[in-house]
Amino acid sequence: MACVLFPGNAVAGDTLVAGVPGKRVPPLRVFGTRQLRFGDVLPGVPNSVDYRDANAGRWFLIGMPGAEVDLSFISLPGDLDDGASSALPVCYPTQAGYYTFNFVNAASAFDPQAGTTARLHPFWGFMFVWLGAEVKPTVGQNPGGYKNQIVLDVSYTGN
Repeated sequence: MACVLFPGNAVAGDTLVAGVPGKRVPPLRVFGTRQLRFGDVLPGVPNSVDYRDANAGRWFLIGMPGAEVDLSFISLPGDLDDGASSALPVCYPTQAGYYTFNFVNAASAFDPQAGTTARLHPFWGFMFVWLGAEVKPTVGQNPGGYKNQIVLDVSYTGN
């Protein structure tokens, strides 16, 4: 069985900066750049994907340089679905989320269930977010392709 979680893309519109006439905050853009993939999974054998793994989910964010943003997964499915009648349990360890504007090895951990606050790059306004997870198939897990969607909500905090 193959398992995939799909990240999505979103764009927030321009907004005015409070108290600064004519000053606009550029739109905050979120791009799902890599799906979280578990690959082939055997019944009864848990399979985890670390955030540094080539199969980890990845998002690219770009917005106002140095702006503080809230990172919140508003959809972290508890199961992957085969499109028929079978579900494959998935969980997210407390340090399965990571963000940075440098290299993945310099990333800061966060609990994807709780979210976090971080700052975009001070000059270029970008950030990368990674997500790992673990699937726990039962011994009698039905074969097939399983999938679901993860939604990462990113918003300016105003700080």
